[in-house]
Amino acid sequence: MAVTGNFEFGSVATSQGAASRRRLIVCLALAVLLFRAFLTFVAPQLWAEDGVLYQTAYNLDWHALLIPINGYLKVFSVAVALVATKSPPILAPWIEVYSAHAAALLIVWMVTSPRFDMPHKEIAALGVVCAPGGFEVLGFLANTQWVLPLGLFVLVFSRPSKIKSIIAFEAIFIAIVGLEGPVGLFFIPVFLLLTFSEKGAVRQRLAILSIALLMSAALQILSLYFDHSVLDMVTSERYPASLWFTLPARWLDATWPISALFGFDRRYVFPVFFTLILGFWFSLREPYRKQKLAMLFIAATILFSGMYKYRHALGIVAEQNGRYFYAGSVFFYWFLCIAADTLPRMRYIILTATTFTLLNGAWFLVLRAYPPVPWTTAAARVGHGPLSIPISPSGWNIDLQH
Repeated sequence: MAVTGNFEFGSVATSQGAASRRRLIVCLALAVLLFRAFLTFVAPQLWAEDGVLYQTAYNLDWHALLIPINGYLKVFSVAVALVATKSPPILAPWIEVYSAHAAALLIVWMVTSPRFDMPHKEIAALGVVCAPGGFEVLGFLANTQWVLPLGLFVLVFSRPSKIKSIIAFEAIFIAIVGLEGPVGLFFIPVFLLLTFSEKGAVRQRLAILSIALLMSAALQILSLYFDHSVLDMVTSERYPASLWFTLPARWLDATWPISALFGFDRRYVFPVFFTLILGFWFSLREPYRKQKLAMLFIAATILFSGMYKYRHALGIVAEQNGRYFYAGSVFFYWFLCIAADTLPRMRYIILTATTFTLLNGAWFLVLRAYPPVPWTTAAARVGHGPLSIPISPSGWNIDLQH
């Protein structure tokens, strides 16, 4: 018997209309990316660590897959950089940047899966590209390590597929994400707790996925063990101690002008703490209790790991680093989707507010300075002996050995 519908990363579309809605959401997400990061589409560049990825892949060839960058493995982004080095040099920025955009759109597609247990998934999916923290993450291959782990959340809270072989693709995806930066480590408690709390086919599936995550996590832990200098890379600067309590307010950046009521000095410790308590209280209530508690745990772990890394200069996190707030700001949208489902009398008010915050978040544009030397000029010299290419931001270079 023929199966109609479309392949859905582990599911078959329940109807042609559902598949069409999913494609529409991906198209809307692409439109948001074009708005937020227009220059990365028309004039992509090897920005900061993206240049390091190209340099590492170019100099070390496939061995680059085994070399930790800033203390941890980055298999996906290095693999993309390897493809870029095997292509005409002029295409390198296009390959790296467009792969980063494709990764974000893949997560959007996954969030809309009918197997994912989340209400108002179409709105939740747009949160992936509208989250304010995306200004530092979107269109940046090196920072796909903050985007791809959202797929782990989707898979751990998805129903088993009717297609038995799909679990192999899910396990491969999890292993790749686990080897793309350290964020996968923070999902281990969620995977294990859910595995032991379920039964039957659901437990079996989660056990297989947990093993894939644990195996990749073991390699990441070994990398961090032998090179933990990433935890001590920041020059010490003075900052108010209140930042340790008030930085979670950055998760609410998309709620402007409400977010303007929060600040980072000690006057705002109680308002931020009270808001977190409300969020925790809401998380303890059904429905979607497990999802809400998992979101709080993962967002807090990512944020406070970044705060620990920058513990000598925490003001940098408050002023610049959107990556540590990215997951939390995506989850903020997902909390609103759950609230709309939980409070049916206020559903349309909450969904309208969510739409407003999505539009707000999209205004956090991806802005990057042009490189000192146009890549079209530099690319013509690649492959003609040792070369140092200055890139943006100021002070960064790509050093090619041959």
